[in-house]
Amino acid sequence: MEAGRERWGSKFGFLAAAVGAAIGLGNIWGFPYRMGENGGFAFLLVYVALTAVAGIPMLACELAIGRMTRSGADGAFRALSKRFRYVGLLAVGAAFLVTGFYNVLGGYCVRYFVFNLTALLGANMPDAEAAFESFVLDTRQVSVYSAVFAAAVLAIVSFGVSGGIEKFSKFAMPALTLLLVAVVIRALTLDGAEEGLRFMFDPDLTPLIEDPLGVITTAGEQMFFSLSLGVGCMIIYGSYLPSGENIMRSATVIAVVDGATALLAGMAVLPAAFALGGEGAQMSGPALLFVTMQRVFDEMGRAGAAFGVLFYALTVAAAVSSGVSFVEVAVSFAVERAAPRRVNRTAAAAVATAASMLLSLLVASDALGLAESTAPFGGSWMAVVDITAEGIMIPLCSLCTALAAAYELKPERIEREIERGGGKIGRKGLFRFALRVAAPAVMLIVLWGQIQNIVNS
Repeated sequence: MEAGRERWGSKFGFLAAAVGAAIGLGNIWGFPYRMGENGGFAFLLVYVALTAVAGIPMLACELAIGRMTRSGADGAFRALSKRFRYVGLLAVGAAFLVTGFYNVLGGYCVRYFVFNLTALLGANMPDAEAAFESFVLDTRQVSVYSAVFAAAVLAIVSFGVSGGIEKFSKFAMPALTLLLVAVVIRALTLDGAEEGLRFMFDPDLTPLIEDPLGVITTAGEQMFFSLSLGVGCMIIYGSYLPSGENIMRSATVIAVVDGATALLAGMAVLPAAFALGGEGAQMSGPALLFVTMQRVFDEMGRAGAAFGVLFYALTVAAAVSSGVSFVEVAVSFAVERAAPRRVNRTAAAAVATAASMLLSLLVASDALGLAESTAPFGGSWMAVVDITAEGIMIPLCSLCTALAAAYELKPERIEREIERGGGKIGRKGLFRFALRVAAPAVMLIVLWGQIQNIVNS
């Protein structure tokens, strides 16, 4: 191991941190609304299949690349590949863009936690839709809450890998699970919630038959973003792994827990949305989380405020856990690029946070498109940054990672690193098929679908 390089303090600490990187707003918010827009069960089926054939192999591959090189994404690709040496920079850029809009969404979550806490203490609750519009149009207030969220992430990252990220994750992930289960139980007891469950689990494949490209594109985008692939998070987390860690088992555990959490989030949000009015409920974008769910809590009275506090505490924890991993990518980049000169970790994290906040101010400026916007294509800056990062850069980076592993690094080298910790790949032919064919095919479909969406918008 590289002398002086930080490492995880325990196996559980690593898994908690990696699961935390995967479980973010992509699960609590993104999964339910994408499932709601893409046919329910049909989307779920494709999501699970893509996770099995592409997600787990790519997750194991990124962890192995990190441990093999003891570097973040930029250093890893510069060390391993001439043709793909700039892929690491692409990953760092994607992580930066994601952090820019993540600060804003995290700020929304913090605001709604406070909002429900004041309601629990007796404050009157305004109409959910009017309150959301009023909040997002108040750029100064959004900026303040975004800065509070970013400062919380900065504080955790500043304490280092084991002292900050690991300690937070070991506490936050079990707490997040308990909060999510509590919200699911309450959501399933609402009148009309069974319609949401039927939507999620009734084996109707009509949406997949009618729009296969749309469902596969969205499920693939959700799967890669949810697992934090293509942004360097898993490479840097893998670089802190001890040599004896079983990478394949860890990758499987991370993917299974991530998928289970996404499913629980769907069971918390979609039945509640259907109970509110099904077709009439706002099922897409931030409105699902901050209008539809808030309206559900409002209709429960004082008890609803208590569940609102729980739910938005859950979203804050999920957002922070992923936000930490994105900032860690930038910190690793700064530290490694400065070597052999030493860079203060806190200073690097502060600079990265300040830079991301400048982007966040731009994202917040047009209130999700409700205010006049200077964003291209007639959309909002949130949509532009999201499409650029999630829709283009992340799948492109994942595609290049798979191609580099399959055709330049060679699968055998990746396999040896995975098995160095006692892990067994099982059928290596399937693993190589995933790197050479399945993962690149999924990424090409996602990229093509996103290009089509941009052209048709």
